[in-house]
Amino acid sequence: MSDAERKKVDHWFLGAIGLPLIPTDIVESTWTDVMDLCTPDDVNATEFNDYLVQTYVESDIIFIWD
Repeated sequence: MSDAERKKVDHWFLGAIGLPLIPTDIVESTWTDVMDLCTPDDVNATEFNDYLVQTYVESDIIFIWD
């Protein structure tokens, strides 16, 4: 894997774990941008993207932090 590909995967992963930290009104657009720009070319990454969309983006889940 090249350095450029590794950075792309890092951005994709960091985008995924950062979703609970951003305002809910920009979660969908943010994750769409991350998926479009940074998703690795791997079936597992695509399945993970689908899971996140179904679980967090489309479900209107509200993140609550103590």
